Amino acid sequence: MITRLLLLFLPMLWLSCVSAKVLDKPAELRDLYYGEALYQLYQQNHFTAIVHLLAAKQQGHMAAYDEEPDLLLGGLYLAYGMPDAAQQLFDDVLTTDVAPSIHDRAWLQLAKARYRLEQPAAATAAVSHVGNTLPLEAAEERQVLEGLIDLEQGHYAAAIEALGTFSGESEWSPYGEYNRAIALMRDGQTAAGLKLLETIGTSELGSAPPRGVIDIITSFWGDPVYQDQREMKALKDRANLVRGYLLLEAGRPAEARAALEKIRAKGMDANQALLGIGWAALEDDKPSEALPPWQMLARRDASDQTVLEVMLAIPYALSSLGDDEQALQYYGEGIGRYNDELERLDQAIADIRQGLLLDALATRLDETNPDEQASAEGHRLLSLLPLLLSRNRFQNTLQDYRDVLHLESNLDDWQQKIGDYQAMLAVRQAAYEAKQPLVQAKLQGTELTDLQARRDHLKQRLDEAGSPDGPLFGLASSEEKALLQRLDRVDALIERIGEREDVSEQRKTARFLRGILVWRDVTDFPARHWRALQDLEELDLALTQMMQQQVALQQAQQATQGGFGHYASDISRLEARLDNLTAESSKLRQALIQQLQDMATATLQDRKRLISDYLVQARFGLATLLDRNSVEGGAGE
Repeated sequence: MITRLLLLFLPMLWLSCVSAKVLDKPAELRDLYYGEALYQLYQQNHFTAIVHLLAAKQQGHMAAYDEEPDLLLGGLYLAYGMPDAAQQLFDDVLTTDVAPSIHDRAWLQLAKARYRLEQPAAATAAVSHVGNTLPLEAAEERQVLEGLIDLEQGHYAAAIEALGTFSGESEWSPYGEYNRAIALMRDGQTAAGLKLLETIGTSELGSAPPRGVIDIITSFWGDPVYQDQREMKALKDRANLVRGYLLLEAGRPAEARAALEKIRAKGMDANQALLGIGWAALEDDKPSEALPPWQMLARRDASDQTVLEVMLAIPYALSSLGDDEQALQYYGEGIGRYNDELERLDQAIADIRQGLLLDALATRLDETNPDEQASAEGHRLLSLLPLLLSRNRFQNTLQDYRDVLHLESNLDDWQQKIGDYQAMLAVRQAAYEAKQPLVQAKLQGTELTDLQARRDHLKQRLDEAGSPDGPLFGLASSEEKALLQRLDRVDALIERIGEREDVSEQRKTARFLRGILVWRDVTDFPARHWRALQDLEELDLALTQMMQQQVALQQAQQATQGGFGHYASDISRLEARLDNLTAESSKLRQALIQQLQDMATATLQDRKRLISDYLVQARFGLATLLDRNSVEGGAGE
């Protein structure tokens, strides 16, 4: 009997995000720059959020938040696949005198960064520095991290202790319980582990707990994670799958089948569940009940290993039922599918070596009708994508490749902006040079000198009018001056007429009117003199401002002349840096393409070897059945 317990030694799960929790709830927004960065974070624009945080920090706009922006930035670095940069940032935070809550969160983030860098000893040391100020969500995240580190190092008893108690109120509780079940089984406490898996697999789904600001960053592997019931259902499926296969190996097929049948028909573990259900029925001496789930599985995509395996299991069950004819038919069908799959894999390997893998992936990553855009070779490679993505290294490398594409897109945008900046600078410089003659004329003109001379003349007249020997009517108004002129003409007329007639009354009236003007000038002179002095002070202030503006204009002219060169130098320096970054990103992209092609080829070669083994077994089974039938036929004759 072919027995393949696919998940006997499953790695521990960390399905939920190793999130970069910095805040447990949105803090009071005290800075618009920080708010803008958080907005980009909520939109899952992690690269933009990093840029905004770095820009705001450089401009000194984050002082109101102490070390929180650094912790948020470190969490984003982790989410963006930059554990080295994250570790450096957390190290910097921990060198300062920070509050205990900041201290504990920084050490937790540092522990996650070191875990990501595959430094378990350093991660353990970092976790040990975490105090007791963490809120419930972060505290249970720490428990899960401790348990995972111990599991990876083979310290199963320590992992069991670290994962011992969870509140059931945080998103980390179910994952901690699952990993504790794994630790129990690896420590030899199979019964306890199975009991815990049963509890997880049969638990009721609760509503997702509230999420904080940073909970939406990303999973540890860079994929966006939202705590919802889909995650819980996937965890229940995995718990039932592990428990089912372990019970199957322990010789308890009925219980194994009951556990496997709880797995969702459309879940990610459905194929393995169908395979296991069939083996459980076969172990329970019910081969006829093994056929329906296996036949259902056989109709699915052959890129899944369980589909290939079941093509051997079905004729085995049919043979045990004595139905050699159908068994022979299934062996023949299996041999045909294996040969077809080997041919498809050979063609796919040839396509990969011709550089078609990335074209197919690019088509898949394009959200607009990807299937319609793919070529025949692309469809062939895309059909194998689930197999490739089952390898964690391939996923990580593909994510790195996508990140590089995103960075190159940003660099392309900046290259375009550099051209725009150069054009803007040329337009500004042309406009400046066009206005230079007018500016020079203003700077070299005599307008200010003439105004200063007129002011000095007014000051001289005011001084003369204010002196004891000053002229009468020195500060007379224009109306008064006009009246004086009329009186002078009247006096002249009186004198001419007086030679012929008596004009004594007219002279008396003229002297009276002149006396009124003299009296008004004498009585109003102090007020008029004071107002004139005030007007002169205002005129001096205006002239001073004009001189200052002229000096400022000269300085602005000099600064502008130098500024054009400074901006041009900055733009040229930025252009050179962009060229270097573009060249580096191009090299990195080519290296990642080569890695993806090598990993894809190696994965398909492994799959070819596996299918070749299946093919040998199918041919052997077919030959055995033919020989048996031949012997039985000969004996019957």
